[in-house]
Amino acid sequence: MSVAPLQFLLLVFAGWVNRRQVDILEYLQEENRVLREQLGDRHLRFSDAQRRRLAAKGRAIGRRALEQLAGLVTPDTILRWYRELIAKKYDGTAQREGYRPGMERKVETVDDDRGRLYNHILPALGDVVLAELRPRQIRDFVKALAGKRKLGNRRKDGTRVATEELIAPRTVRHVYATLRAMLNDALADELITTNPCVLKDELPAKVDKDRSWRRTAVFTRDEVQAIISAPADAIPEDRLMLYALEFLGAMRFGEAAALTWRDYDPASSPLGKLVIERSYSSKARRVKETKTDNPREMPVHATLARILAAWKLGGFERVTGCAPRPEDLIVPSRRGRPRNANHALRRFHEDLDRIGLRARRQHDARRTFISIARADGARPDILRWATHGPTGDITDQYTTLPWSALCDEVAKLRIEQLEGQLVRMPLAAAGGGGSGGLGADVVQPRKEAISGENLAERTGLEDAGNAAPRRSTRRISGLAAGIGGDDRIRAQWIAG
Repeated sequence: MSVAPLQFLLLVFAGWVNRRQVDILEYLQEENRVLREQLGDRHLRFSDAQRRRLAAKGRAIGRRALEQLAGLVTPDTILRWYRELIAKKYDGTAQREGYRPGMERKVETVDDDRGRLYNHILPALGDVVLAELRPRQIRDFVKALAGKRKLGNRRKDGTRVATEELIAPRTVRHVYATLRAMLNDALADELITTNPCVLKDELPAKVDKDRSWRRTAVFTRDEVQAIISAPADAIPEDRLMLYALEFLGAMRFGEAAALTWRDYDPASSPLGKLVIERSYSSKARRVKETKTDNPREMPVHATLARILAAWKLGGFERVTGCAPRPEDLIVPSRRGRPRNANHALRRFHEDLDRIGLRARRQHDARRTFISIARADGARPDILRWATHGPTGDITDQYTTLPWSALCDEVAKLRIEQLEGQLVRMPLAAAGGGGSGGLGADVVQPRKEAISGENLAERTGLEDAGNAAPRRSTRRISGLAAGIGGDDRIRAQWIAG
């Protein structure tokens, strides 16, 4: 029998099998699309076992194939689950010398590690032979770093302004974490036999350089009510919506900037629900996991619910020119993108000055929510489940608090939107505690939104004047120590 007919039959059979697999794949894609349409705005909740199963299969086919599928979750989520639930289990982190829970590093951009490497690590240890690096030298390096002066601002001629200010304790810890990660990579590559990053008590505690500033980094109840009740000619309604999310939802700025209408469930009882599982990084210019990578559900305070309703029914369309859709950001920038933190901070200070309040950080809104809620009788052990989510404690992993219990604690917060008139607040002294007493100047009540033209002139909805976001074309795969021509410590940068 000739071989040619047999080869032809094999090719026909292989083509049929391939066509059959394509048909099956297309059916599964369409089935997923139908399922997503049926789910609508509802969020799916997966157990860790289900996440592991999806992560293992998704990692095997890769990001490009995942992007072509109409999956229930995004490729980024699948790959993050793989890192957290599968790969991390076998990376040996917990067994490394000197490891303590919470020492894992999160690098926002390549520039973070590059600055620590070239400004601090290489000048001190760059000439040390890798095999001869000892724990004593690492401890001396950390001690010297704690007493090192901060690099001053750079002049136009390239020189730096001299300063007597010391490096912050957090900076010392970040530099040490970078060095330790670099040497961990060297250990994994068998370039060294042990990691010399073994400390006693040289690492400084996480404390503020100015111990007194925190007591002034809070708003009073009257100040919060003045902000969320400000008229449109003082605070545009889109920014007022943002401030309401921060003050009444205890959100970090990035969390509020990444919220979409799909994350809001007004039908939840006894209070509406905001699902907080993403955050926008202005530095990396992307939406990522939250700061603690710990999704949580936040009850919507009655005052916040009224502001959200007014914004959704009319304010959103007045500012953006279109009705809100589930995938739209709740408070987008003028270009429809997440807001820039630095630009928003400048506008926040301008708004505070306009209504007679001293400048503070936007993050102080979160601190204010917790402080006032506790003063109003909220239980801190339950409130933290709404503001921070469960901790890594094993007991928390086996605990699911009733939704009504979280709602009861958030509802204790006594913050109302002022009706009829707004009393201008006196400007508190910069070093004072912000008494928040009511003054006598009356501002007209909010009646209508300002026009789009005026808004474009002064609200800062644009993306801080930036063009399309620039993505770094390089990524740091790890500050891996390697053997150079002279057996020195070096940084290895891999093209992304």
